Amino acid sequence: MKKRMYWSLAIGCAMMAMFGCSNQQSSQTAPQSSAQESAQESGQESAETQDPAEGDTIKVGVLWSATGDTGGRGVFQKEAMEMAAQEINEAGGILGRELELVFEDDGSDQTTSINMMNKMVTNDEIVAVFGPHTSTNAMAVSDIVKEAGMPYFTGGTSSKLKDLDNEYIFKVRCNDDLVVQAAMDYAVNQLGAKKIGILYINDEFGVGGRDIMVQYCEDQGLEYVEANHNGTDQDLTSQIMQMQQAEVDVLIGWSSNVCPILARQTTELGFDKPIIMNAAFAGQDVLDSLPAESTDGKYAATDFTAEDPDEAVKEFVEKFEAAYGKTPVGDRDAAYYGGLYMFKAAVEKAGTVDREAIKDAMYELEGVEAPFGTLVADENGCLVHQCNIVQAQKQDDGKCILALIDKVIEEGYN
Repeated sequence: MKKRMYWSLAIGCAMMAMFGCSNQQSSQTAPQSSAQESAQESGQESAETQDPAEGDTIKVGVLWSATGDTGGRGVFQKEAMEMAAQEINEAGGILGRELELVFEDDGSDQTTSINMMNKMVTNDEIVAVFGPHTSTNAMAVSDIVKEAGMPYFTGGTSSKLKDLDNEYIFKVRCNDDLVVQAAMDYAVNQLGAKKIGILYINDEFGVGGRDIMVQYCEDQGLEYVEANHNGTDQDLTSQIMQMQQAEVDVLIGWSSNVCPILARQTTELGFDKPIIMNAAFAGQDVLDSLPAESTDGKYAATDFTAEDPDEAVKEFVEKFEAAYGKTPVGDRDAAYYGGLYMFKAAVEKAGTVDREAIKDAMYELEGVEAPFGTLVADENGCLVHQCNIVQAQKQDDGKCILALIDKVIEEGYN
């Protein structure tokens, strides 16, 4: 059961631009310029293996996408974790010790993610790992972290992650069971859809979302039409035309990094039905990268939006904009920012940096306030229990911004 709360807001966001980033490893605790990072990385020395309980710092591994298909947004994860680490250290650290982040590029790639995770778990100094981010790569490293007993925090949202029977995986974003349900409920109850178009990316994330949508349609007696695409596809013409010819009432696109292509091509092809996408559309970076006519009126189901008037969200957005001069997108930054603070709370509750003790403490925490709401680990390691429906809306200056339309919170977590 879900409790629904409705909002009618139209809140402007500051413009931001995506930028590339290096795939070099670094160990740092504060936001730095590219030049500073390069200088630090070139002079970095390998630390001698030691008992993490006796070290000067508490080391946390970070697998982030500096390169590859999702490299453009990977930098948001890195920046948010650096910002959180700086705040934590300035406030006295964790158990009186400084927090140190050890970065590796996962290349947005499954094989690279496996190799980098193996490197992390065999380093006795590292007591937890954040990333890889995607559901596909999270599934790929699951057995590694389970065997090593390594607390692992991921932004993967596929409902399949809950079925892995892996108590070491903690999901720092809202599970797709809730997000897809919210999208479908909005399509049916608010947009009056009777026939749903389902377009999904052919990976763990997309297929998992597709399965939830199909089950929803079958349970509700709704018609549906489905099509898929690959993450490297640059042309969705055939899939969009299929939906147009089928005369679907609403198109739901679970398409990850391909969302901008879907937004642009549906407009170019004259597809005039409502479109609801996932969190990959719900960022000012996407809106600013496309003509306003390609985004205006389109929706997204997302676990975070910078337009949320909640005080915790506003505070995070203001700090992120001050540090980096751009608006956070949420799926990479707010998620891992909050996750690092929950890790801090778990270590302090455990009173040790022992991996097993940290894992146990994560399930014992009663809640940690974060931009995604109150983080609480359920029996499946899911930390986030709310999501939003947002809509791109064109303003008088011709620029599209996001408006928060609907907020959904799981019963028992409000």
